[in-house]
Amino acid sequence: MSTETTDTREVELDISGMSCASCVGRVERQLEKLDGVEASVNLPLNQAYLKVPAGLEDRILIDAVSKAGYDAILHDDAPDQPVSSDSDDEIDEPKIDDAPGVAELKPRLIWSAILTIPLFFISMFTVFQFSHWGWVAMALSLPITFWGGWPFHRGAVKAARHGASTMDTLVSIGVTAAWVYSTVELLLNPTMTLAAGSHDHTLYYETAGVVTTFLLLGRYLEARAKNRAGEALRSLLNLAANTATVLRDGQEVTINASELAVGDEFVVRPGEKTATDGFVVSGHSAIDTSLITGESVPMEVSKDDTV
Repeated sequence: MSTETTDTREVELDISGMSCASCVGRVERQLEKLDGVEASVNLPLNQAYLKVPAGLEDRILIDAVSKAGYDAILHDDAPDQPVSSDSDDEIDEPKIDDAPGVAELKPRLIWSAILTIPLFFISMFTVFQFSHWGWVAMALSLPITFWGGWPFHRGAVKAARHGASTMDTLVSIGVTAAWVYSTVELLLNPTMTLAAGSHDHTLYYETAGVVTTFLLLGRYLEARAKNRAGEALRSLLNLAANTATVLRDGQEVTINASELAVGDEFVVRPGEKTATDGFVVSGHSAIDTSLITGESVPMEVSKDDTV
């Protein structure tokens, strides 16, 4: 038996900017517009696994992802992400907090929350209002809406540049419209908040601030959860064997596991992991099956057993 290895190759891309399942579909559709390309995108890992024609350049694949509104680099060019073998949550916390998405969102969320609390109270309760409180509300909401909400605005602009719309588009338009409308109202009538409860028109600064902060909280929790899932998947992948010792003309040759082809025979010594699925041709051994079973004790196998 043989496989199609002469005219196709496998490519792995690291993709940044994806936030939901619709992003995955958009990237896959854009990649599969290229002739002969098969794409599978993994959201928790932010990676795309591709089978492409051997003559297709990597730059074309990266450009296709860019057309979908996202950034991509070859996985081989990405910095290594070591994965701890310890499952203790306290050990994993610093690594998760330092992940790019979480590290960017955390300070924006903290400062937005700090500013949103007084903004909400002076906007909603007359007991906390004072002379010209509307101008203070505008000042408090300005950094929340535009600095805190920058990840949403950036995503909206990137999507618009590629003729698409996402959840970021809705958020960006909504909070910007609320802030701009309120500012226009205040500029047209500077004395509308001269005293507590004295204005006849409605200001929506608290809407822009609260919506931005709550969505930042959701995005932050989502990023942490996604990074946790990614760490778990990477830990699982690290359990797999990276190399295999194949028999070539009676000689043992060590190759990368990705180079194995259907029909290859390879040697698995006691306590080792199998690099791929197969069945035992000869001999017997106790092999490491923790990737599948979760058991640390090696499993006994012999001729004709499936592994």
